[in-house]
Amino acid sequence: MFLTQTICPDIRVAIDDFAKILSGDLIEIEFTIESKNDYEYIVINDGKPAGFEPVSVLSAYTQNNLGAFVEMRNTSVRFYVQRV
Repeated sequence: MFLTQTICPDIRVAIDDFAKILSGDLIEIEFTIESKNDYEYIVINDGKPAGFEPVSVLSAYTQNNLGAFVEMRNTSVRFYVQRV
């Protein structure tokens, strides 16, 4: 996990275990997917920690490398990916 400072959003600082996080801090989650095989049509379910809220609450296709459809839910974020 990375803490992006609200004063300068270009700065990313790694968060240590049990680090103090303040209300209003922007937390960016980065995860890596590795696979020995090629897959089609998979769902990645990323659970949200208690008290966290998404920046964007609309479900939509993303413009990242996965090109996934992202579905925002109350307790998790789901990524629907066509190919990995």
